[in-house]
Amino acid sequence: MNLKDTSFPTLQDRKMSDRLKTRNLENFWKAFQDLTDSAKAPAVLKMPESSGPLFSFNDAFEIMNSIFENGDVCVNIDGQLKNNPVLLMPPEKASKYNDFVNDLACANSCENITFTRDYCLKYSQSLADKIQDFTNPYTQKYGVPFDGINAVFIGGKYKSTWIGLHNDFCDTMLIPAVGSKRMNLWPPFYFKEKALIEEPSLNGICYGHIDITPYKEDAITIDVRPGETLFIPSYWWHYNDLDEPETTMTLSVGFFKNVDIKQSISKAFTTSLAMISKDYVYSNHRPIPGGHLSSSLNEIELDKEIEDIFERAKFLFRLEVLRNHSSGGVIAGTKMAEEVPVLMSSQIIGRASCPTYLVKDMQPNLLVAGGEILAVKSSMKLHKFVEMINSGQPFKLGDIPTKQISSKALLCEYTTWLAIRRAITIRAH
Repeated sequence: MNLKDTSFPTLQDRKMSDRLKTRNLENFWKAFQDLTDSAKAPAVLKMPESSGPLFSFNDAFEIMNSIFENGDVCVNIDGQLKNNPVLLMPPEKASKYNDFVNDLACANSCENITFTRDYCLKYSQSLADKIQDFTNPYTQKYGVPFDGINAVFIGGKYKSTWIGLHNDFCDTMLIPAVGSKRMNLWPPFYFKEKALIEEPSLNGICYGHIDITPYKEDAITIDVRPGETLFIPSYWWHYNDLDEPETTMTLSVGFFKNVDIKQSISKAFTTSLAMISKDYVYSNHRPIPGGHLSSSLNEIELDKEIEDIFERAKFLFRLEVLRNHSSGGVIAGTKMAEEVPVLMSSQIIGRASCPTYLVKDMQPNLLVAGGEILAVKSSMKLHKFVEMINSGQPFKLGDIPTKQISSKALLCEYTTWLAIRRAITIRAH
């Protein structure tokens, strides 16, 4: 395949229709499906602007400050991971970011420096909310990745990809808030016959800092700037190669579909096995007469306890899927919203990107939201409460008829639990 003969258009190369000019979220994902051939080809797209930038300079600055204040940062110096880097206190003013990067590089005696943090959304719940809402049309179209949607913060000053030539096992969106990228891309098969040595990598295959000159003629080269996003399909090779080092802050959003199904099923069965009563003794098998048997082997009876193990494992696996869907698939870390006063007159709005579920027909019921599970007391008022949350329409707790003070208190308690996990928005009235 000659890559130079392959067309991967960008939004700037196309004659934009009135539909695309609105740049809202729905039209963005329609354009995404068209330009990426349903998430199979790389492309750069203008970010939707209807609700402000998805990843702003303020978002980036908040995360950068947090990771340095907590010492929770990985630093790469001139292409090598530094075990004990010199860390500086982050600047108080955003305008000092460029000076901070230069000072950090100087303190570590290098020219090119990169600092990163995986699972960075735990440092910005507002950004986690925006990522959830932004990716919701994607998950509705392509499904919620079982391993989730993760975001990595990348800052610093450099001209080439800090880990070198590599691919990722996940679909990736690169969203710069500061600086630009010039990404060279090759399809998954391209380096199959090349005699290159693999280096350790947590999410994909890495060839490190090799000379890509022999391969640049075959590369698809795409420039991406703030206000745009570069989509890189899973397993596509990529390498950033700027003319000069550039100060940057970028968010890398990964859609992880490479779930270890064996590990997930094993977890469900291990949990189910742990629930066997200590005094259970497996009985002897009944004799099975010779002859023909159905392929289902339903004629062979198993102890009820054994049957229950499998039924519980299926239930637990389904519950894990439900928990994942309630978070919109986005891995937002452990940071939660602050508690807010909940009154019967408070206005409540459910978030479409983070649906709330109620598992009924068991005691206790299970409330699933924001990637967590809460055992709750069943009631018709609770059922109505969950229905109203998922309607997408604003409502008040006072709209749910109840005279008992205890029922009102429980509804307020559940509302607080949901609000902390960002499954709902509350407006005090």
